Amino acid sequence: MSNTTITPTVGAATLAGVALAMGLGISPPQNLVAVGGVAPTLAGTAGAPAFGGQPLSWSALKAGAAGASASVGAFAQARLLASGAFGSYGAALIQASPDNVNWTTLGAMTDAASPGVVLAGTPGLRVTPIAGGVVLSVTDPQQNSFRYLRAAVQGGDGETAVNVSGFVSPTGAV
Repeated sequence: MSNTTITPTVGAATLAGVALAMGLGISPPQNLVAVGGVAPTLAGTAGAPAFGGQPLSWSALKAGAAGASASVGAFAQARLLASGAFGSYGAALIQASPDNVNWTTLGAMTDAASPGVVLAGTPGLRVTPIAGGVVLSVTDPQQNSFRYLRAAVQGGDGETAVNVSGFVSPTGAV
């Protein structure tokens, strides 16, 4: 897999390399901020659900691409859905890491209509398939060490352009 280098801007600061982009209090109609390339987007709390969740998205991931990691800290639940063109044998992967280096693939989605697939069970974390995605639920905060999430694409072809979006919540259900 390869990463695409982009340079997003956050307020007055510019972040180099594949980076996290934050929209500070700016929310478009669906509470998602679209960013080209493979950088994830965490929007500010404006328009966030009452339970305190934040929108999270990666857009136009190409075949073999790994999105930049999003530092989500300790979370209680995350709901992630995939859409777009999966291409030939393409799958959107949801990966988690405790250290932003070692990644575990937790679930995969092969199209927007079918339930996601659970690929790994880990202590303290339950992965539940839903239509077009997966829900990650922390069952034991002392055992769940994942603090980073990212989306990646496995397989696919020249037509692959997968979007992954959803909410992550530190306190409640999404």
